[in-house]
Amino acid sequence: METTVAATHARAYTPATLAPILTASSARLPEALRSADLIEALASRIWTFDGQPYLQATLTGSCDDGNARCDLQVKGLPAFAADRDAADRYTFTFDVRTRVLSDAGEPSLRGLPPGRTAELDAAVRRAVPDRVRDLALLATQWALPPPADAYLLRYGTGDEEGDPQLIVRFDRDAGRVLSVEDASGH
Repeated sequence: METTVAATHARAYTPATLAPILTASSARLPEALRSADLIEALASRIWTFDGQPYLQATLTGSCDDGNARCDLQVKGLPAFAADRDAADRYTFTFDVRTRVLSDAGEPSLRGLPPGRTAELDAAVRRAVPDRVRDLALLATQWALPPPADAYLLRYGTGDEEGDPQLIVRFDRDAGRVLSVEDASGH
């Protein structure tokens, strides 16, 4: 099932459009994270699936005792999301002395339009049937460009311990699997 949501992943914010989100989130942010240079850095790093601002966005953070290093999380819920499980999460580290914002791991970008997960799972199962035949789809997320329309699909048995898992990187525009990675640690 194809949805009407555009798949133009893009930066959706400017410092001016992030400022009200910072203000609304100020109770969850230490003073060290309430700065114009942080907002400017965030605006260049926050992408959304369709290039549109989130329906709901929050910032939370904490700093070490000396306020030299802070951790920051950005959570955004797209307008087309079916539920709160379809939120995007970015995590960053902010060095207060140098004013440098760094990624603290890969973002979790689960804000997909309804129906997209089933469409992607079917395409992966057609492309690499032998690799995913006995595995269930555990999670799906979109990936930052390039390519412009790539997805990460995690497959496994669903068993908690020793679950053999694969991560399939799929380019929907090209209709092909880019990579299959063993993520089970074996």
